[in-house]
Amino acid sequence: MDTKNEKHYLFIGVSTVVIVFLIVMIILINVVHTPYSKHQQQGQSLRNELLSSNKMQYDHYFYPYYGEKTYYIMKVKQDGKKKLVAFDEKKKLVGSYEGNYMSDARIKEKVKKEHHEVKAVHICYEDDKFMYYAKYQNKNHLYYYFYSLEGDFVKSYNL
Repeated sequence: MDTKNEKHYLFIGVSTVVIVFLIVMIILINVVHTPYSKHQQQGQSLRNELLSSNKMQYDHYFYPYYGEKTYYIMKVKQDGKKKLVAFDEKKKLVGSYEGNYMSDARIKEKVKKEHHEVKAVHICYEDDKFMYYAKYQNKNHLYYYFYSLEGDFVKSYNL
């Protein structure tokens, strides 16, 4: 009879752990994943709206840049030409660039050589110009490094 009670308590204990685990997973999905998915969908919807209203084709790069002002940066094709374009929060085209520029990988190498190794670099629109920026953070500081599209160091911020 003792063994039966032990098995019963073990079953109740395991069932409780499984139920608690499932509840935690459901909460995490609703709190973390759902808002992230909505944010992704809103970004894609905005991107598609900007492309169609300006008769542009998407060229595999969309980045919302949150500096002093918010800009939406895209690589596009328009009239057979590749361009970088920047839109402000009011969806107004504020900048366009046609020309050659250094690859993300080469900028990343320059940042590593001159400052710190960074995970990613992004194209931004700062001071009415397109440029690359990279972010590096350690325990004490947050660093922002800005480079021209040609790969020249422009400025940095240390917060």
